[in-house]
This record gives sequence, C-alpha cells and structure tokens, in this order.
Amino acid sequence: MDLNGVVRQIIGSINVVIPVLITIALVFFLWGILRYVYKVGNAHSKESDRQIFLWGLLALFCMVSVWGIVATLCLQFFGDRNCQNVQNVQCTDSGCFGA
Repeated sequence: MDLNGVVRQIIGSINVVIPVLITIALVFFLWGILRYVYKVGNAHSKESDRQIFLWGLLALFCMVSVWGIVATLCLQFFGDRNCQNVQNVQCTDSGCFGA
C-alpha cells in the first residue's frame, strides 16, 4: 500500500469513528443534564451529575476539535477537507507533499 492508500485509510477511519463517538458523548452529556435537573434535593448526587455532563461537554469539544484539525490539515496539504483528492503524494527529505 502506498502513502495515498495509507492517508485515505486513516482519514476514512477517523471520518467513520468520530461521528459515532460524538453521538455517544452527546447522549452522555444530555443524560447528565437531565439527571442534574431532576435531582433537586440531593446535593451530593447533583455534584456527581454535574461532573457527568461536564465530562460529556469536554469529550464533545475534544472530538469536534480533532475532526476540525484533520479537515484543516487535509485542506492545507491536499486541497480537499475530506482528503478525497489525495493523488501523487511525493516524499522527500523535507517532508511529504501532494503534487
């Protein structure tokens, strides 16, 4: 497999996995918020639920950031934010670049 195939394989895997992880983190985040809202009297439980939705929010931020960074790198190096036009990548001592 050449460099083009490797780059497409990696980007394709990221583009499949990230939406699934975002969905899971969104469900986790919303679940934490709902638990927080419905537990009015129990302060200890509310703190636990607050931690759940804060971690869910952090996970969402990190995953969307990684997705954006990958799209930006694809656009910068290959001229396509989905890395679908990866052709004729040439590697030299100074690095690899799309031709």
